[in-house]
Amino acid sequence: IEYCYSDEFSDEVLGIKDENDDWNTKGNINRIIHVTKRELMIFAKVFDGNEKWKEARLPLLQDERLLQVLERFVEQNRTLESYMSSLGATEMWHETNAQKDGTIVRKNEFPEKPIELIYSGPNIWVSNPFYKAIRREYNSNNDYDTIDLEAIKENYRPRCGYAPKCDISTYIDRAPVYTDGTKGLSHYRIFMRNMFGLSGERTLISALVPPDVGHVHAVYEIALNDVRQLVLLQGCMSSIVYDFYIKALGKGSGGINVIKNFPMFSYELGKEIVVRTLMLNCLNVDYKELWEKCWDFRFKNDTWAKSDSRLNNNRFYNLEKEWKLENTLRSEYERREALIEIDVLVAKLMGLTLDELITIYKIQFPNMQTYDKETWFDQNGRIVFSQKSYGNIVLSRNEWEKIRDEKEGVFYHKFSDDTLPNGPIERSIEYIAPFEKCNRENDYREIWNAFELRSIDNK
Repeated sequence: IEYCYSDEFSDEVLGIKDENDDWNTKGNINRIIHVTKRELMIFAKVFDGNEKWKEARLPLLQDERLLQVLERFVEQNRTLESYMSSLGATEMWHETNAQKDGTIVRKNEFPEKPIELIYSGPNIWVSNPFYKAIRREYNSNNDYDTIDLEAIKENYRPRCGYAPKCDISTYIDRAPVYTDGTKGLSHYRIFMRNMFGLSGERTLISALVPPDVGHVHAVYEIALNDVRQLVLLQGCMSSIVYDFYIKALGKGSGGINVIKNFPMFSYELGKEIVVRTLMLNCLNVDYKELWEKCWDFRFKNDTWAKSDSRLNNNRFYNLEKEWKLENTLRSEYERREALIEIDVLVAKLMGLTLDELITIYKIQFPNMQTYDKETWFDQNGRIVFSQKSYGNIVLSRNEWEKIRDEKEGVFYHKFSDDTLPNGPIERSIEYIAPFEKCNRENDYREIWNAFELRSIDNK
């Protein structure tokens, strides 16, 4: 505390944790946050959508520069709340009560149809509706395996922990009804984890899902009549900018009252976000209608904003109105790139600066920084090893240590995969050396500058 008030000024950005992954207690003048009526007014507008500054809740902020980020939220013209008349939201099935009344039942099986699929929180990740499959034998909350998206087929649906118990017509009749009289099951929706892990790698975790798919109350759903706006909202929710909002709010659970003040933008301003969000989420044939409803021939003119041999710009040029599996992003490197480009695009829509985007990352996302420092990609864009748990689809630490310094060559990883139907299946993954880490801050700078040049060219 004394160092914060010392004459020695430092403009260093101090994260929640230091380089040793310990809590950062270092002093800095920017740690001092002056809260006056003006700041309280910002808090009230951002988190409650009103001007009752005397009742404003105090956000979790570690640096005065983050106040400028909150101001950008205040400056936006439209929020999700303004779409309430065309919005549907529900927790759907209560995990205990719906089992008691015979609506759902514990069943660890691969569903053949979307109506047989009932999601729990671990099934989804950031713009990834096929993140994990529940294990055949389920004994604890950790009994899920990471799905290798490069191995799935166009009709793939993950093994989940629940299925309808009653007949399908009764199941549909019991499903929640929106205020406009429609069933949530009839819509494409955003599924969002209902519990916010404020100390986790990501706090706001959501993905797009197709009609008929259900969920238990650990997941919250949001639907909009305008599917392009729905996809754009999901893209924004997959950014660290919107995630920062949830971290600053400091609430442990979700719902429409938590996210109703999210800014909303026009499709024309956010079409680059929309195409990347579609490519990240539309991972099986159940998304065919959504893809085609959102299709814009201008998607084909887009390109990656970073130059890398693992990023093929024909990826955009080869897109077509008709959905196909080849349209989607399944390599980890491409998916990482799309999410980082979305971070930049959302930051620019919000009126943030590059420095403010990097400040958000450096302060509020310590676990992401830790994983970034210890995630290695091969020349095909596959993750070879990571400190983050990917299960058996990446090398163990002992296996990794044997090949990490190789400058060339092809290496094979054999394992048993039980996330696919008719499994377990013995599979082999090919890794091509050399292996490289990525630097997110450098990527933000390169991508930001690339989009800046595009803006100048378009003018």
